[in-house]
Amino acid sequence: MVEGESLFNDGTSVVLFTVVAGIYSNQKGFHILSFFQEFLLVSLGGILTGLIFGYIFSKIIFGLITESIK
Repeated sequence: MVEGESLFNDGTSVVLFTVVAGIYSNQKGFHILSFFQEFLLVSLGGILTGLIFGYIFSKIIFGLITESIK
């Protein structure tokens, strides 16, 4: 299994759970457009969060490595 495929399945599970829980609790009905909007929000939000934290931690690690070389 490819690593990205696992993350894709996890994101899909989160969206499906949210949609089904909303329908079950009578808070909202199912609309295919809102499903895809929520899926894109979760997917792009995960990518953006990963990029931000990846950048921050790469700078921290780079700083620690260059400090230990001095």
